Amino acid sequence: MIKADKWAVIVAAGRGNRFGSDVPKQFVLLNNKPVLQHSMEVFASLDYHIVVVIHPDDQLFLTSLSEMYHFPNHHIALGGKERFHSVQNALALIPDTAEVVLIHDAARPNIDDSFILKLEAELDAYDNAIPALPVSDSLRKWQDEKWSAVHRDDYRIIQTPQFFRARALKKAYQQDYTKAFTDDASVLEADGGLIHLVDGRNGNIKITIAQDLQWMSFLMSNNEEHEN
Repeated sequence: MIKADKWAVIVAAGRGNRFGSDVPKQFVLLNNKPVLQHSMEVFASLDYHIVVVIHPDDQLFLTSLSEMYHFPNHHIALGGKERFHSVQNALALIPDTAEVVLIHDAARPNIDDSFILKLEAELDAYDNAIPALPVSDSLRKWQDEKWSAVHRDDYRIIQTPQFFRARALKKAYQQDYTKAFTDDASVLEADGGLIHLVDGRNGNIKITIAQDLQWMSFLMSNNEEHEN
């Protein structure tokens, strides 16, 4: 199992316009604490150094939340024009001596120690670990001026956290940005990395709209009841 200098980058710079709130979704309360804090506490419990990437306008607000809710120790990086640039800014704070870095969406709070340890074990064996789920719905693709059916078994839904060897990811992020970079795995892949997919977690959904917050609250409360 990994015993290394480990870093967790939590991307929390988005504005979340679809969520429909004056407060970005990563800062709204979920089961009595900000959404962002849930994943921070999981990573802190496993001895990760934490970098939170935020929008420049949110610096004072994050400081206030951190003091009010007692966030784990963390560093702050400022978000850039695209998510790529936000992660780039975070990686600049991570020393070259780091061995492991994971990148996580702040709006995915439903993770736990066992999920992280599983991904760490896969990273040990394959040098990266990208959680993914099979597609359960039927899919169609716009092709040759019509919608054509495609085989859903050929596709996967990608989640975070995504785990990497720190040196390899820092090198990959020296590339110029392109729109093909949809996540951190795609950045590593463009630099020649072979991506290793791992079984994701069904409850590891990303909060996008207000109704997602209600569903997430139910899921996480149910998890706690089973643990107690």
